Amino acid sequence: MKKFFLISVILLSMTSPLHADLLQDANSVFDWAEQKWDDYLVPPNQPTLQYDVWYYRYYSGSGLYVGVNDKREVYVVGTDLPLTFVATLDQLLDMMAGTPHVAPAGTTGHKSCLRSVNGMKVICTQGGNIPVDTAKSYCEAANGEWIDGDCPDEPAVKCQNTNDGYDLVYFYEHNPATHDNLLNSCAEIGGTVVH
Repeated sequence: MKKFFLISVILLSMTSPLHADLLQDANSVFDWAEQKWDDYLVPPNQPTLQYDVWYYRYYSGSGLYVGVNDKREVYVVGTDLPLTFVATLDQLLDMMAGTPHVAPAGTTGHKSCLRSVNGMKVICTQGGNIPVDTAKSYCEAANGEWIDGDCPDEPAVKCQNTNDGYDLVYFYEHNPATHDNLLNSCAEIGGTVVH
């Protein structure tokens, strides 16, 4: 009888509105993240699992786990990535909805991530509402260079108010023929071009 009562309490607690809301919000963020970072969260459409205070998904293609705990904090961990805080679940839900939020203390500030291909600058992200450790982890995962200060101010399409959580994203111009494609890149991440 004690065993039945204990199992009933556990099952009821797992289906309470708090857990149901948390699971629903976690699934919304997981689905959104799979589309946004489809190079890393592969294969997509993984089942959401539960362990202790966590809802999580495992992506075998990249070896990454993305999880949400009962404090509504989102973390990522992987084979070559230590447990890293990403943001609160509510910050990511706001980002999904395109709602701007004030950058909390400890955000990227005057650090930037510069990514190059064959020695040519391709993209740089700076500032925003992404915690420093998270932005640095993303940068390292993308083989970027984590630099002090703002992105290099070279010919580039500067994209502001993006859905990615950065203050500015620079798309560097190497060929005038690619300028329209760079403008499209800014639009695709929900940004506006600034000069």
